[in-house]
Amino acid sequence: MRRLLKTLGLVLVFIATGLGAFAWWAARAAQQAPAFYKTAVASAPLARQHKEELQAQFEQLSQQVQIVGDWHATFTTDQINAWLASELANQFPNVLPPGTEDPRVSVEDGKVIVAARYRRGRIDSVISFELHAQLTDEPNVIALQIHRLRAGALPIPLQHFSDKISIAASRGDLEVRWENEEDDLIALVTVPSEHDRYVETPVVIETLELLDGEIVLAGRTGAKAHTAWIPDGPIYKLAKASTREISHN
Repeated sequence: MRRLLKTLGLVLVFIATGLGAFAWWAARAAQQAPAFYKTAVASAPLARQHKEELQAQFEQLSQQVQIVGDWHATFTTDQINAWLASELANQFPNVLPPGTEDPRVSVEDGKVIVAARYRRGRIDSVISFELHAQLTDEPNVIALQIHRLRAGALPIPLQHFSDKISIAASRGDLEVRWENEEDDLIALVTVPSEHDRYVETPVVIETLELLDGEIVLAGRTGAKAHTAWIPDGPIYKLAKASTREISHN
């Protein structure tokens, strides 16, 4: 009996030690962040020039899409992060979910890494995920493949967050539908081709490129934009039968 008690006691010690070590590791892992994030948070608020460059690029794009013909724009990582740091909360105060702050991006060849600080209750972590973007076989429907969702270094099931992402998108007046592809989620975002504020319509996107440090957009405006639409680069083919739309009223 004593041997049994000693054995059980030893097992309990190992379990307690293991749980303690796991809790320590999980706490540290939850504090980890993508390599770019700390530098981006520190430098973006100081980069006034980059913010002004992005605003100038956006103004130029806004003028281009109002004119019949082709348009083109390039936005850099530095410009986007400077705008996120200084303007997002002011211009779109309800886009970020509660507890989320300091979003930043890193644009690499073919993907965007998105990260943000999340503080709520006792939770203090950096949430991050990878985003691959493609045009689809429907004009102005963009497929955003979301994977590697993390809290620090800890993986988070993507399915639990599709509703929250949809709510955030609806705050920005965007329609989001979803498709599942193995362990990833595909968010199908519709960019309006017609709007009351457009001088000429439709406005159609033909190019979406994620380069090293840059996002490139190009397209066409005018009555023939839909009929002459030829997407530049690979496209994502919609599985219309399995697509589900999430609406939030």
